[in-house]
Amino acid sequence: MKLINLTRNKIDTMVASVFVNKKGKEYYNIKHGSYGDALWLWRANLDYSIFKPNDSSITLDGDDYSIYPIRNNGEIVKDGKGNVIYMVTKDNNHFHKKHILIFWEIPNDNYIDVVVKIKGDCDLLGTGYNGKERGEKSYISPAPIIEVHGDSVLEWCAKDNNGNYFKQIVTVSPNENTKFDISKISSVTESVYLDFKKSEECLKI
Repeated sequence: MKLINLTRNKIDTMVASVFVNKKGKEYYNIKHGSYGDALWLWRANLDYSIFKPNDSSITLDGDDYSIYPIRNNGEIVKDGKGNVIYMVTKDNNHFHKKHILIFWEIPNDNYIDVVVKIKGDCDLLGTGYNGKERGEKSYISPAPIIEVHGDSVLEWCAKDNNGNYFKQIVTVSPNENTKFDISKISSVTESVYLDFKKSEECLKI
């Protein structure tokens, strides 16, 4: 499995940073989202037995990763927003090498209402929230974590603070040479936005 950060019109490999828990133990974890009262930072831990911290961060390139839910006394652990918390480890199973775990950072340019669709051979694993808080206003975009197994389409549509509407489409084809087709962020009409928002495929996040 590859770990990919997707933001605006760009894809990057993921980076994990050192985190110190309440007992003072250091380990790596992945953070996705933002800090703030109306925002949410999603986390995934790296398997300490494999990824022992020897620097402030580590780049997660390659395609030999796997994830599994963290359990406590047999129960799956979740964060304060109900997201399952995952452990990232290594896996040389060839079947998983074409899978992609996408950490999607939907741009936020003063958007006040962002709606998201994912279609195809993929699953939503969790959601953080990106954005900024300015006085009494909060500009927020979902930050989904999506596991892609086969051809998939990721879309978002948004209204901004000035009453304008925007849309972007990302097509993902996982194979030996993973292909991303990322459209430019384009202006759309209010009716396109409303039809998009009413669709049953829109994620309730």
